[in-house]
Amino acid sequence: MKLFGFTVPKIISDLCQPALLYLILNGLGLFFYLIMMMRVNSRISELKIYTMSGFVLNLIIIMVVVYVLDQLCKYNLGKKVAWFIALFPFIVMALMFVAMMCSLIYIEKSSGDLEKIQLRVDDQEREMSDFKGSIQNGLGINSRTKESALNSIVTGEYEGYNLM
Repeated sequence: MKLFGFTVPKIISDLCQPALLYLILNGLGLFFYLIMMMRVNSRISELKIYTMSGFVLNLIIIMVVVYVLDQLCKYNLGKKVAWFIALFPFIVMALMFVAMMCSLIYIEKSSGDLEKIQLRVDDQEREMSDFKGSIQNGLGINSRTKESALNSIVTGEYEGYNLM
């Protein structure tokens, strides 16, 4: 079997489809990991041993999973199980991506609602200050507010009676 003009080794060309797909997708991931590892190692030399051991561990895990998938394909029901195992990490990542996008949309929508609520609070604070001034001037109530309009407490007295 030839791929992009190169002869593929027999051990790889004999793999079943789920194992081959898993090998290709994780091979791409390993390639990008290697590129990122080179970028980080050029900046921070202390990480070199950790990133190299992570690369080797990732390579070993890929080889073991590909072997297990290839062995599963040899059984009658095993091919369906092998497809599930091969695609499961990618399905989970896709679901996590969709969940993250939904949560970001919700956060964006909520921040717009918070701006509307803040405008309402500001309007109510203006109305309260106007109302408080008219009460103080018209009825002789001594009142004071604590904190903002969202959690304000108005206290006062009217001719010796406690209004609260």
